Amino acid sequence: MILELIKDLFTNLAIFTSTTVLLHYFFKDKVFFTDVHDIHPNKIPFRLKMMIGFCDGMVGTIIMFYGFDLGYGIHIDLRHLSIMISALFGGLPSALLAGGIIALNRMIFITNMDFPSIVAAINAINMAIGCGLISTYVSKNKWWIMTLYSLISTTIVGIILLYNIKDFVLFLTPLWTISIISAFCIIFLLNHLIKSNALQTKIKENEEKFRLITENMSDVVTLIDPAGRALYVSPSLKLYGIDPKDYIGSYPLKNIHPEDIKRVQDEFRKMLKKKNVIQIEFRWRHPKGHWVDIDTRGTPIEEDAVITKVVLVSRDITERKKMEQKLQYLSNIDPLTGIANRRYLDRALDKEWKRSMSESTPLSFLMFDIDHFKEYNDTYGHRAGDRCLQRIADLLQQIVKPPHIVARYGGEEFAVILPQTDNDQAKIIAEEIRFRVEALRLPHIGSPDCQVVTVSIGVATQIATPQSKPDQLIEKADRALYQVKNEGRNRVLSY
Repeated sequence: MILELIKDLFTNLAIFTSTTVLLHYFFKDKVFFTDVHDIHPNKIPFRLKMMIGFCDGMVGTIIMFYGFDLGYGIHIDLRHLSIMISALFGGLPSALLAGGIIALNRMIFITNMDFPSIVAAINAINMAIGCGLISTYVSKNKWWIMTLYSLISTTIVGIILLYNIKDFVLFLTPLWTISIISAFCIIFLLNHLIKSNALQTKIKENEEKFRLITENMSDVVTLIDPAGRALYVSPSLKLYGIDPKDYIGSYPLKNIHPEDIKRVQDEFRKMLKKKNVIQIEFRWRHPKGHWVDIDTRGTPIEEDAVITKVVLVSRDITERKKMEQKLQYLSNIDPLTGIANRRYLDRALDKEWKRSMSESTPLSFLMFDIDHFKEYNDTYGHRAGDRCLQRIADLLQQIVKPPHIVARYGGEEFAVILPQTDNDQAKIIAEEIRFRVEALRLPHIGSPDCQVVTVSIGVATQIATPQSKPDQLIEKADRALYQVKNEGRNRVLSY
């Protein structure tokens, strides 16, 4: 008899385990908890509580059909677990519904309307009320308190119905033992299912967030192996006219500008060796054939102290580069005349000075200004003076061609850098400038020397040495200009 009782109770547990899993998958999308300690009836809508109560009531009814008939109208099973689960999730309303269904079916299908059946039905309602209140108002260890309450209630029923102490012990011992084991198994199973569901939900949320980010951002995220082969690329690659499916398995290095490949390879090798983050800019071939500027940040991923993958985050900085170049251009250009300004002139002269030093080639410098320009402004006004400067600057751009450099030095002064040009060649260029300015025939009635605009030019030539400085060349040209203005304007004079 004992073996049959144990067998039937374990059959109950098996049914309970399978139905618990089944009901979990039915309700998992309707409620969300992180674990069993997070469960509270107040977090579940009333309609859902009723659904849980009804399902658990039906499970409890099924379990009764697989219970053990002890005689005396006593039917032993684990139906109280159905009431406990309905109370755990749905509180008092859910537990009462489950208990009511079990009580009704107990009287209808098991032993009809006899005294043991009525007592068992009352016990089901009693356990529903007790477990429902415990679940609602107890915060810690509610499952085990409900288990204890249900077993005590069932034991009292056994005392009422059983007069034989031997039968009472036969009934009580396996019931308590298997009920506690079953309660442990069920709560462990529930906790596992709830945590798994929470984890899967979190994964789906993260995947959805990642999908939204990768599909809507302009940056391209690429995952490559240490050999440089693409393992993954974000959908944003479509912005560059490439299907991500065609890109995976290829080597992004092939799209880099030939002049930038070695630099990128060197940085990549350094990252693999030092295991540090790199940031590098390079030109990348667009499918339409043109080149775009790319800024890429590479982050190595280590597994067991070995780099197995590298995450690359790349963005198109072509427009930024164009803006930088434009700002760079504007910072080097005189806004009035449109030719190079003093800032650019100083940098260019320093660069050419170093080249003259390394190659031992002559470097010439022209310094000139407009004769009697103050009188010109006094006579015609400053706006006319600005137009005069612009006309001369336009002429200079026609005469002075790269690698020679012309710039506005300041006020009405202009300067010309002539790399790899000796003094005789520099004087020829200076004379052409002087002659063509005069040939413009810009009226200048305020000039005491000539009735048109003219210029005076100082020329200086030098081969740079470590002991000399670029300022010395400027100073020599300035001295030559000062001398020619003292000796008679509209002339060219070499230092």
